[in-house]
Amino acid sequence: MATLKNSWLRASIALMVLLFGVFMVVKAMGGNEKNSTESNPKNIPSVIMVNWEFTPNVSSDPLEPENYIESSTSHCSGTKEVCGIKAPADANGYPVITPGSGLATRIQNKDKTGGDVFLKGT
Repeated sequence: MATLKNSWLRASIALMVLLFGVFMVVKAMGGNEKNSTESNPKNIPSVIMVNWEFTPNVSSDPLEPENYIESSTSHCSGTKEVCGIKAPADANGYPVITPGSGLATRIQNKDKTGGDVFLKGT
């Protein structure tokens, strides 16, 4: 009788160890798929930031994308007026300025702390 109880105890422990091992293998396999996707930079779309010079063509509104041309902003220095921005291009060849975005807010406030708004004038 003692041998029978001992056998069941050993079988139960062996079954728990086996199930734990299977669980760990499944978890490790699932983790590898996630890591291979995250570490593959080919799956991450890259956004190319472009310098845009403010040239009031349509209106004097610096939030209007049509008022910008792709150009260097190296001549922009000052604190008074919007001179240029750094933003990705849309499909029409204009900068992406989404209303209410951080960039739009910085343009409105003439805030160059984000490094994407350039001002001119003193």
